[in-house]
Amino acid sequence: MTKNLVFQGNSFEEVANRTENPAYVEVSQTVAASTWTYSHAQKTPFGGRVQGVAGWSAIGPIQDSGSATQFDTPYFTVNLGATGSDLNIDWAAARKGALQLSLRSDKAA
Repeated sequence: MTKNLVFQGNSFEEVANRTENPAYVEVSQTVAASTWTYSHAQKTPFGGRVQGVAGWSAIGPIQDSGSATQFDTPYFTVNLGATGSDLNIDWAAARKGALQLSLRSDKAA
């Protein structure tokens, strides 16, 4: 198992999809749902799996279906999908908004 892999700023010739680890991504959900699904398939190094979420931050308010601001915390289920590059963001109830995530394709030591 790989640990503490840092993979960024690659300069390979003719690479169509940029990869990095950790990867910083934004996930938006415009319709309130208790589970948000995100696929990171094109961005994991060497087609690897998403092994963890190292950190997250809300970008603006997280709201319920009535647009009232909510302050609960999600949990993350990683290593999903056929290639392990999908993840779920699970909330206690339906939520909408945007998050910034730091995704890892390795396990922190």
